[in-house]
Amino acid sequence: MKKLILLAGLLFIITALAACGDNEQSTDTADNEGNESTTTEDENQNADTEKPEDKEVTNGNTENNEEAADIDLTKLPEYSPIKNHIDLDAHHPVVVEDNEGKRIILFRNEKNQEKYKSIFIKEEERVKIIDLDKGEIFNGLLK
Repeated sequence: MKKLILLAGLLFIITALAACGDNEQSTDTADNEGNESTTTEDENQNADTEKPEDKEVTNGNTENNEEAADIDLTKLPEYSPIKNHIDLDAHHPVVVEDNEGKRIILFRNEKNQEKYKSIFIKEEERVKIIDLDKGEIFNGLLK
């Protein structure tokens, strides 16, 4: 009789543990599927709202393999720190990204090698200037 009660108790415990384990896997799978669909929806929404002037750069090339637009630096709010840290006579600016949040400009030398990068965070009015060989050389607010 004791063996029967012990066996029934063990079966109950094993069944309960097995049911809990399956439930966690199902929940994890459902969570992952929900995250994937959310990511896909976010990506689709971002693709729909992307503006023509939004350009991203990977290793110096624009997404669509087209040359990024040049710009008149003197009209930009970040011009002063740029001219103070980069020799503009020896480096040609190329805007590689300019959207609502930030503007990224690469500065190329006469051999068309990327030497500097400026990042202007518009909301904060923060400018970062990076020497691509030595690292960050300026990080400050315009105010």
